[in-house]
Amino acid sequence: MSILVQLDKNSEAYQNFINSLRTQATQLKYRISLTDFLNWVHTRNEKVDSFAALVSHADSSPKTLKAEIVQYLRHLKVDKNLSSSSS
Repeated sequence: MSILVQLDKNSEAYQNFINSLRTQATQLKYRISLTDFLNWVHTRNEKVDSFAALVSHADSSPKTLKAEIVQYLRHLKVDKNLSSSSS
């Protein structure tokens, strides 16, 4: 998947999220996964084009964001053939 969305690594929301993770390896995995998720959401909703936009989207519509997360997990499981234990 090509990168459509770049993470704003200087945003307060992103820094709060990433700094809550203990190890650099975990931070790297989450950064990659978050970028993949943001790109997937962006293809469905062009207004979500950054981590800050995702947080704003979550604040305005938490149920919609929850549904998108569930759909993304389903996409990974069905379309990409990944399970929850895949790395």
